[in-house]
Amino acid sequence: MGEIFGPTDVYGIRNLDPDQATIVLLGGVTESLEEQSPLVMGDKNDPMMPLAWFRTYSSPDQGAEGQAFCTTLGASVDMLDADLRRLFVNASYHLVGLEVPRRAAVEWVDQFSPTFYGFNNDETYYERRNLRVSDFELGRSASTGLARPQSVPKGWRPTSPF
Repeated sequence: MGEIFGPTDVYGIRNLDPDQATIVLLGGVTESLEEQSPLVMGDKNDPMMPLAWFRTYSSPDQGAEGQAFCTTLGASVDMLDADLRRLFVNASYHLVGLEVPRRAAVEWVDQFSPTFYGFNNDETYYERRNLRVSDFELGRSASTGLARPQSVPKGWRPTSPF
């Protein structure tokens, strides 16, 4: 895996005990939400925040223990990064006890055009879309997205796309 970029930014993690988790990815805050943007110097990146980690959990009745993969990444636009998709695939293989492939295949099997997150205040939007299960079959795309963004548009901030 290489460097991962997610245009959804880095979220602060306050209640993660590093002694109780295996941190696999740290995130740096950049000057803008563009992929080529340099890291912010100072307190925002000192320390860098965990972006992905494994931790052990106990079932509510204390009868069983398991392992969880956690991340603050995963918005639809983050999934444009092949290495992030590979991280999810590798974590899934690991969690179910399969050998993690040297380089998992994470190419798209269909068109994927994500939209930036925001709020849809149009109460009839999905009714008008009239989507059916068949709209999500392989070879079809029910995407509501824009053209594949390479990074966040200059000056973009989460707002309503509708």
